[in-house]
Amino acid sequence: MLIIMPDFRWKQRYANYPSMLNLLNDSFKGKSINDFSELEQIGLAKSFELSFELSWKLLKDYLEHKDAEIGLITPTNVFKTAASSGLLHLSGVDGDILMKAHKARNILVHVYDQEKFIFALADVKEAFLPELMKLNAYFKGLMNDDE
Repeated sequence: MLIIMPDFRWKQRYANYPSMLNLLNDSFKGKSINDFSELEQIGLAKSFELSFELSWKLLKDYLEHKDAEIGLITPTNVFKTAASSGLLHLSGVDGDILMKAHKARNILVHVYDQEKFIFALADVKEAFLPELMKLNAYFKGLMNDDE
């Protein structure tokens, strides 16, 4: 008897996550923020924004798949639920850094102060990207376990 596994939303979301995240990660390798032109910096900010959006929505979808009660769907509530459910601990991701990443995402999208923009981009490279990569590794393992 052939058993067909349902296609869960978190798996669909994850299918897009590694490529966006790896693009961002590869862009930063061996370079400092000042090595990029202003237009390239804007591209990095946009890549981070997309990676961040995929990360919290991936967590949301996975938590919903596991029947977790999130409440109002916001990045903050998703991160809190992921922390309280033990998901962040299992993935080795620091929830405080994800909260800071959320604030940086808002700065990069809505603040036009060049100094704040550069500071937030530096945080993306040094602090936030490593946490997003840990999340990627965790979900990659979940995907491999399902195969």
